[in-house]
Amino acid sequence: MRRGFVIKVQSCSRPVVSPDRARPRGQSVAQLIAAAGVLACLVPSGASGGTFDDDAEQTERILDAAAMLSAEYDIGDTLVVKATVTADQLVEGRIEVRGGGSSYQSQVDISVAGGSSKQFLLLVPTSQFGDGRVTIELVEGSRSVDTDTVTFSHSVTTDVAGVMPTLSSRIADIPPRVTLAGDTKRVNMVQLPVAVLDEGAPALSQLDSIAATSDDLSQLSPTGLQTLLAWLSRGGQLVLDDSDDLSALPESWRPGTAGFARADRGIVIVADGMLSSSKWADAVPPAPLSGMDNQFGFFGMDVVIDPRITLSQRAGVVLPNLTKIVLALGAYVVVVGPIMYLILRKMRRLTAAWIAIPLASMLVAGAVIITGSSWRTSGRPTGSAIVELSEGGGYAYNDALMFRRSAGRSSLALPAGWSAAEQNMGWFFGGPQQQESLRNFVNGGTDRRIDVDLENGQIAVLGAEGAVSEAALKITSVSDADANSVEGTVTNTTPWKLQSVAAFAPGAAVLIGDLEPGESKPYVLKGVKAASGESRVGEVWPNPQFGMGFKEPAPGVDYGIWSSYSARQMAGIYPIGYVRIAGWTTERPSDITSSSTIETTTLITALSQIEPGEGNPVRPFEIPVNFVEPPWDPNTGQPGEPVARFDLPASASGQTLQLKARSNAINKVELLGTDGKWVAAKPVGEAADVFAVPPAAIRGGSLLVRFGFDQNFGFDTSVTMFELSGVAQ
Repeated sequence: MRRGFVIKVQSCSRPVVSPDRARPRGQSVAQLIAAAGVLACLVPSGASGGTFDDDAEQTERILDAAAMLSAEYDIGDTLVVKATVTADQLVEGRIEVRGGGSSYQSQVDISVAGGSSKQFLLLVPTSQFGDGRVTIELVEGSRSVDTDTVTFSHSVTTDVAGVMPTLSSRIADIPPRVTLAGDTKRVNMVQLPVAVLDEGAPALSQLDSIAATSDDLSQLSPTGLQTLLAWLSRGGQLVLDDSDDLSALPESWRPGTAGFARADRGIVIVADGMLSSSKWADAVPPAPLSGMDNQFGFFGMDVVIDPRITLSQRAGVVLPNLTKIVLALGAYVVVVGPIMYLILRKMRRLTAAWIAIPLASMLVAGAVIITGSSWRTSGRPTGSAIVELSEGGGYAYNDALMFRRSAGRSSLALPAGWSAAEQNMGWFFGGPQQQESLRNFVNGGTDRRIDVDLENGQIAVLGAEGAVSEAALKITSVSDADANSVEGTVTNTTPWKLQSVAAFAPGAAVLIGDLEPGESKPYVLKGVKAASGESRVGEVWPNPQFGMGFKEPAPGVDYGIWSSYSARQMAGIYPIGYVRIAGWTTERPSDITSSSTIETTTLITALSQIEPGEGNPVRPFEIPVNFVEPPWDPNTGQPGEPVARFDLPASASGQTLQLKARSNAINKVELLGTDGKWVAAKPVGEAADVFAVPPAAIRGGSLLVRFGFDQNFGFDTSVTMFELSGVAQ
């Protein structure tokens, strides 16, 4: 909104007295009043000599806001908003950003010298209840100076790819939008300045892919590299134009002769000059659907309890006992009613009720105040943390229960590069979570914090997320040649004791036990499946209170935290092709801090990709699979032609592969070749449901399969429509 400075002049008309005429008594006073009126008409209206008019051209200052990366986002992403302030005179105030369904208001304090322009980046958390509209406001003191809006949108068929500076400098023209090979997805191509990486890992959550050179990696600051690796480990796709210097990447993430390498849930691909040749459609792979968009996997498998309940229980914050309140009020009514009446009547002093009733009221009120005070002073600052460890560092989510015994402001300090985070538990617990207090997320560069104003005894749960620098758990996961089982070892590389450590895979789980720092233990998972819809968590972490088995609760386990993690991961908590290791500790300090120590229970977890045994053909449960196009049109709801993506382990490169359809409802199978065209899959021999996979169909370590199905067929979200496997030689 532009605001200009205009002077409003009013038209005035008053009779003028001729100097030749006789001057009646009091006429001089009238003339003075008239003159004052004329002068008043010539003075600009408004106490400050002018008014701001919305339709006038701005001359003093302007606020201009835009999406820093892209206006495309997935629900739950952290948005990056760029606000530019152009000032004709000194501007000291703050920029406030609201919207995206967030319970937080993002804020940054600013100072812009007159005659200059300055840009500010703000991180804005989102939730599933936002409409994508974000309001940006420039405020001086309590006065709103200017506002602007940015509207973000979401499309299932659109990805976002960031291009890093060195690669960008080698390309004459980067197209704003690219259609990928096979017409699988559209990709918004955006510049990725180093300044965005220095904002921290949450700032990259809008990006599905990053295109770069090896020089881009070597030139990153320590913060920028940590940001990139954290983004990569959580499912990012890093496409490199060359492999000249990969020393910035962990050794296990460096592509070898296969041309690709897995990086936890992410992937690193060497495109061999395709990016600098502007062959974007062939070099950039389509990203898997998010949990909200994947109609095969939108559910929280292990969501059993609202995490705020177990958090408040550990904090010692409980609601007042209703029975005590009712008994106290009932006793008061009985005492000041019939009992006092009977006693005073027997004493023949009914008039004493004028003294007895107020006295009884004062005693009861005092008792209520004392009891209420004990309720307000109970509890302690308590936190929950989820830490995902990887070879590239790690990523953490922290929640903290804050409360005040007296009204005032509570602040939570965040590490550099962290952002406020939504819990997004409304997916499972009754819609958007109503917040009574305004939460300010202050983006102050390295000085980041969350402020919340609380009343007497009021509590609030504040969340934050960001990258951490911690050693990865050492995990091996190798499948058995003769059965659907996985064997491996886990070494606790953390400095803390881990309780109730367990190993999980689709359809299988086993309790490993407690691990002291540096201790290693083996595990065996039996009955692993190529389907992500099965959980065995109740077998290793029983808790009858939540319907998880009938044995004694496992020590150290907090089902509220596990529910929160499951809600964030959707069906991805047990991804096909991976073993998940998870354990618990109360020894790890909280990443976020307040004026009091935050006692924190932490879930430590890590993934390990299942590797085929040496010389063994790859099997379905060793191959991660995701959908990149949904089975139903998101606009019409009509059946479409979904596209599945199979990600091979690097060790399986070069194997002869075949694809098996697991449903009679599938009536068409096509594979995407290196020429970017869909080709009908050829059956193997007389089998109508087994298809050969030519080597040319493997693109960057992945196989893309498009299929059609009968419209009357209902998909089972707990199974995979296809099985990809190697052929024994």
